[in-house]
Amino acid sequence: PLIPKLPDAVVPYMFPFLIDDPEKDFPRLKQQGVPIFRWEDMEAAGCATSLSYSLRLLQLPCHQELRDAELDWMIKCITDTLDNKLL
Repeated sequence: PLIPKLPDAVVPYMFPFLIDDPEKDFPRLKQQGVPIFRWEDMEAAGCATSLSYSLRLLQLPCHQELRDAELDWMIKCITDTLDNKLL
């Protein structure tokens, strides 16, 4: 995760998640139907950090309407795609 621990009163609308190989992993996740997005328009800023985040920083849904089965499916897709690098 981009930020490992949030303050108690913070409730995010999405989970920011950094990946190491966006050219390979982002398309694979999208093809599986994982509802992820990136800040691709941020790369226009001309900053190296912005460019990196525009490709590597994924937005994963984490809202309260997600069911346990949906979360489990997303976690499995991500774990399988990243070759169990998360474990």
